[in-house]
Formats: sequence, structure tokens, C-alpha cells
Amino acid sequence: MGNTALKQIAQRVGEFGRNPKVKKYAIIGGSTVIFIIATVAIVKKLKPKLRVKKILNAFSKWVGVKEIGNNQGWDNKDFEAKMRAIGFYDGAQWCNFFVKMVILSLCKKDSKGYKFWNTNLNPATQVTWANLNGKKSEYYTQLTKPEPGAIVIYRSNDDASKGHIEIVKTVNADGSYSVISGNSPLTGGGEGVALRNRTKDGYGGVKILGFFRINKF
Repeated sequence: MGNTALKQIAQRVGEFGRNPKVKKYAIIGGSTVIFIIATVAIVKKLKPKLRVKKILNAFSKWVGVKEIGNNQGWDNKDFEAKMRAIGFYDGAQWCNFFVKMVILSLCKKDSKGYKFWNTNLNPATQVTWANLNGKKSEYYTQLTKPEPGAIVIYRSNDDASKGHIEIVKTVNADGSYSVISGNSPLTGGGEGVALRNRTKDGYGGVKILGFFRINKF
């Protein structure tokens, strides 16, 4: 098979893989070119799904960790050490510390991603909202609806300076969704890291401010 024919095959496979601008060709053999380009297309398609899976696995591992006292610590010492390492202090509301701790655990230390999330995920949910809302970034995309792996931020109906933050786990056809939530009531009593269900409007006492897809760590 000649070079012209190989380029035509590569272009067609590139279009099939949603990568029409094929500029370089490995002239090794027709089947090799097809395999390489098709593999690249598949990896690009799977990358977001793998990222979401990685996010949810990182958050899910802490489900069931229980708070000790009134925001004084937890029954899991590894969890507590990680939370205190990123700034948690006794008595603090810790939902945002939890989200920050897990996302930073997915970043390479001292990387640009680590610096970005460390700066913008504030202990106060409403400051985090102000940091992310309405801005364009390679690290996240702001959404109007929930999707798995996304951050969701709420504002209290009673106190505009307070709110809550969670990670969306699953989304239902009717717009309701489940979350992994820190500083949240556990089944059987107490508070900790819990799986909770939310309606399309969130839950009582708060307003949904928005959702953020995590694009990069």
C-alpha cells in the first residue's frame, strides 16, 4: 500500500475518532497506522471517565469516617492527620477542608494544580464560591446541572456567609443526585463523611449555587 493510500486511511480513522487534523503519519503499515490513531482516539474519549472514577474512588474511601466531639477530630487517625495537615483546626466546620484534602491528595505536591486548588478551595464555602464562580480556568468548568465527580456548593438560606460543599456521586433522570458529603449526618447518629441523597433543588435550608467539573488536578 502506497503512502497516499495510508494517509487517506489515517485521515478517515482520525475523523472517526473525532480527530480530523491528522498531520503526522507513521508509515509502517496500514494496520499499524489505524491501530495507533484509533488507540489515541479511544484514550481521549476514556480520559474524562477515568478522571471521574479516580475522583469518586478518592472520596469514597473515607465514607463512614465519624466525627469525635463537636468538630474536634475523627475516629480515623489517618484521615485526621491529613485534615490537620491542610489546615483544619478544632471547632472548624470541615466540609470544605474535606473536599480540599481529597482533591489535593490527587495532585502532585508543588505542581501548578496543587497550588491552584490549595489557593482556591478556602475553608469558608462562600469564599470558595467567590473564587470559582464566573471564571474560566483549565482546572474546572462551571456547570448548571450536577454530574458525577463535580463539586457542588450551597448557600444557607438563613446566613448568606455560610453554606456547604459536597462531591456529586450519581445523577438520576429526574435531576436528583447523590453526594459524598463531609460534616454531614451519618446513618445511626453522629456526623462524619456520609452518602446523602439530594433532590434537584438540593436539600432543606440551603440554595444550590452551582456545580464545578474538575478538569485537572
